[in-house]
Amino acid sequence: MRLIETEADLAEGCAHLASVCPVWAEALPRIGPLPLRRRADGFAAILDAIVSQQISVAAAAAIMERLQSAGLTDERSIAAAATG
Repeated sequence: MRLIETEADLAEGCAHLASVCPVWAEALPRIGPLPLRRRADGFAAILDAIVSQQISVAAAAAIMERLQSAGLTDERSIAAAATG
């Protein structure tokens, strides 16, 4: 295991992924350099990550429910709503 601690570490990892994965090789130039996001470690960080994921799942479910209720679950209905 290797820790990503610097921008150079991140760039090296991205270069490796691009060398072994054609999808990454195509995507990276389009999205540009990835930001280095550092967070504190330990239990508090893990707890925060778990809680954030659960909130995101709940938010996604609520958004999907609203889209379904509005009949906006396919390309045509969404396109019509955007122009109407």
